[in-house]
Amino acid sequence: MKDSTDFELIQLYIKGNNRAFEILYARHRNRLYYFISQLLNNAKSEIDDVFQTVWVKAIDRMPQLRNDGSFYGYLQQTARNIVIDRARKLKRRGPHVTIDEDPIPIADQNAERPYFELSDVEEHELLNEAVASLNEEQRTVWSLRMKNYSFKEIAEKEKCSINTALARMSYAKKNIKIFLEKHL
Repeated sequence: MKDSTDFELIQLYIKGNNRAFEILYARHRNRLYYFISQLLNNAKSEIDDVFQTVWVKAIDRMPQLRNDGSFYGYLQQTARNIVIDRARKLKRRGPHVTIDEDPIPIADQNAERPYFELSDVEEHELLNEAVASLNEEQRTVWSLRMKNYSFKEIAEKEKCSINTALARMSYAKKNIKIFLEKHL
């Protein structure tokens, strides 16, 4: 299976073969991570967020991908688009907390005090509450990821596929975002 083309691996994964995804992921993860780190001269957490979002989007789009282009090229273009979209959104918005792709505004820019920001302590407490509200699987993946475990290490530790670990992280981020939007 390791000698299969990317497209063949994608087709196998769509049919339910998780090992095919693991091979595809292993084949492209290092180059993609390096590519993203070159696009973003940011903190590791920002690079990791984009990296994860690229893979989640790739997994969602796999059924629509055709054998007429490079899968790695698709990953690069997706990463580039995510970085550009984030930059545009940040430029348009005022003070915010960033969770996932969309920054969450923490102040109305037209308010009397448009530069209000949560203190670091308040922000930390609110994030802890949001994480505590997650189900156990999502909270575990979130916690391990915050300790800089790779998705491969998380999958091994949790005895699940990389795809499952990525999905749990995606849901965790989505649920944290919903929690923060309700409480800000």
